[in-house]
Order: sequence, then structure tokens, then C-alpha cells
Amino acid sequence: MRAYGTKVVVETRMSGRLDKASSAGFRLIADYIFGNNASRTSNSEEINLTAPVSIDHTSEQWRVQFVMPGQYILVTLPKLNNPVVTLREVPKSTYTMI
Repeated sequence: MRAYGTKVVVETRMSGRLDKASSAGFRLIADYIFGNNASRTSNSEEINLTAPVSIDHTSEQWRVQFVMPGQYILVTLPKLNNPVVTLREVPKSTYTMI
């Protein structure tokens, strides 16, 4: 069993085939991460990421997301400029390893 603490993700939902949806979603999220945002301290802010992209299928759409670095909480991340990209907090969770 493995436990994970609360995390913040930036995500978008895309329709269509996995290859096109993942590519389009990745570009939208990368746009936010690489500075198309409204920084709370300057004009924009680039976010250094180490976590990989995550993709899952939910209700006819693909959810594409990145986990934000641990030093950020929801209120310290730059504000979004694109309404199809969202930030949300994911509660702590436990996963069983098979």
C-alpha cells in the first residue's frame, strides 16, 4: 500500500481519440506552465515541473493533467489565463500495489 498526500493539479478535458486529445491537452497545460498565466508577483511565471503528465478517460472525455510541484498550494499558483485549463486540489489518497 502506498499513501500520497494532498496535491494540486493543472488539467484540461479533451474529446476525441487519445492521441489527438492527449497532444492538444498537453499543449494547453504546457502553455500555462511555461508562462501564459497571471503571476501573483509579476507579469507571468514559469513553473518548473518534474512530474509526468497523467491521462485518464472520464465520461466521454480525456482528462490530461500535471501534478504541480510540492512547494505550491492552490492559492500560490499563478492564475489561469485560459478558461479550458483548471487548477484543483486532489485529496490525499492510498493505493494498493498489485
